[in-house]
Amino acid sequence: MNNPTTNYNYHKLLSHNGRMVKPLASVDGNSLLEMEFEPLKYVVEEWLPTGTYLIGGAPKSGKSFLMMQLSIAVATGNALWNFQTSKGRVLYFALEDTYRRLHLRLSSIEEPCDLSNLHFITMAEKVKDGLLVQINDYIDNFQDTLLVIIDTIHYVREKPSGKHIYAEDYELMTQLKTISDSRDVALILVTHTRKEGDDDPINMITGTTGMTGGGDGNFVLQKRKGVDNGAILAITNRDTPSYEFLLEFDSISCQWNLVKRDENSRESDPLVNALLTFLSDKKNWQGSATELLRELKAIESSLSHTPATLSRRMSNLINTLGSKGVRFKNGYKGKCRIITLMYSVPM
Repeated sequence: MNNPTTNYNYHKLLSHNGRMVKPLASVDGNSLLEMEFEPLKYVVEEWLPTGTYLIGGAPKSGKSFLMMQLSIAVATGNALWNFQTSKGRVLYFALEDTYRRLHLRLSSIEEPCDLSNLHFITMAEKVKDGLLVQINDYIDNFQDTLLVIIDTIHYVREKPSGKHIYAEDYELMTQLKTISDSRDVALILVTHTRKEGDDDPINMITGTTGMTGGGDGNFVLQKRKGVDNGAILAITNRDTPSYEFLLEFDSISCQWNLVKRDENSRESDPLVNALLTFLSDKKNWQGSATELLRELKAIESSLSHTPATLSRRMSNLINTLGSKGVRFKNGYKGKCRIITLMYSVPM
């Protein structure tokens, strides 16, 4: 059978209502499997890759303190709760604050640090009036920008009309997502949660599923019952496993401290554990994804990967594996796709 992607004429134009449009361009499955992609770029190792995210929480729940803490960690390159960050410029739209209030918040930091990478905005246009142009212009001038936070999203969006709220929410997220997709940054949009509870915290985020489904992930900061200064941070992303962090707020330093991470997080990731066990008595290994998966399933039978998804998953885990001494690369030996593993016990 002829491959339609190589024989179809994609250069012709189609006529529709008096205007010319391009034909559909497809990629066949074999070509897609042969493509090489860069691994995910993480702003915070393991749980915050580049992309667009919502974080919801009740008023006065500590969302802004958490965003400030995250901003400082990225701006200084310091770890956040033992997760390594990528150092870069942070653009923080603190639209509910004044410079006086921000000054007081920064003054609560116990250990002085260089905050020259952390930049604040207290006034900005709405999305429909040019906010995206403003952000793109800023990143053009400061290409080391890694993190953009808009606190809160309600200051930059129009009030929903009430007629087509889902479509309006999804369109808003689609427009904002162009920033993270084209500039390879993490964009975090701060919003609120509803008063009524839900078994799934993501359902508590205000707005329709056009908001929660239109981005790359969702965070919810929820107060813990019976613990005055405690909260749970639930994270659900498209490209990472789900996380649940138990946090405790220190009113002196105005920071959230990590008490515990859930047992299903990557610390106990079965793929990572299986790879470490497999490589424990080896320094190097080379073979196909099918061969590697057979070896790993002999160690951890619960692995549900296929050979096609194994390489992609390992690429997403590149930072975690690297911290544990595992290096790997994908390549070809003849027409066969080969994975090469190199292991050294981290010092």
